[in-house]
Amino acid sequence: MSQSNLPSWVPIVLGGGGLVGFSTILFNLFKQVTDAKDTRIENLEGTIVELEKRHSEQINLLRENAQRDMDNLHRELENKKRELSEMKDLKDTAEKFFDDLSTQEITPETRLSLRKIESLLANIDRNQEVLKSTKTAAEWVTYKKEDWSFKLVKSARDRYPDLIKNGDVERFRLDILKYLDWIYDSLNYGFTCKIEDYVRSPAIASPFPYRAAFQELAEINDFGQLSDPEVRDLQDYITELSRQASM
Repeated sequence: MSQSNLPSWVPIVLGGGGLVGFSTILFNLFKQVTDAKDTRIENLEGTIVELEKRHSEQINLLRENAQRDMDNLHRELENKKRELSEMKDLKDTAEKFFDDLSTQEITPETRLSLRKIESLLANIDRNQEVLKSTKTAAEWVTYKKEDWSFKLVKSARDRYPDLIKNGDVERFRLDILKYLDWIYDSLNYGFTCKIEDYVRSPAIASPFPYRAAFQELAEINDFGQLSDPEVRDLQDYITELSRQASM
């Protein structure tokens, strides 16, 4: 059928290009639909990859936290064993001392036992006072760590915006929170925990943002109602954090 024999409405629908123009329209429509579908598929694939990545990070975080908690429980158990051993030594020494006193004689051995008891009691009292101080400082870290983490991240980003990309900000903050957990645990248990148990794979490859964050932490000077000894305990561990984590 020639174009001159087509009904009068056909050229209006097909446009000036006739059947050729109509084919072009169909091809363009098909291409647009296909491109849109491909874009949608790519977006879905990207979303799936991102979800899998987040899921993997969460699993790794849970695993690390579980291992760290187990290590800390083991250390606490060893601490308790040591304390019990010291208490047993004190009990044995005290019993021997009182046995000696029952003779109503102050022998050289009695004087030695007395000095040992005094030394043990002094050590226990001193250790208890130190532990009480560090535990109070640890509670302050728990109270302030969320607020501090945002300040430390902001300071690090202000100094090194090219090293902390937008997608890494929250992961970097999680690292900072883990380091603050290290300070808390070390203060709470009364000894320096293994820092590698807290941040095994830093979110940022460069050490400079972390150093900037620790420097900001050292300069915050936000100690509330902590006593001078408690402030010194906290500052000592902040300094130790900067030394260990920056190596």
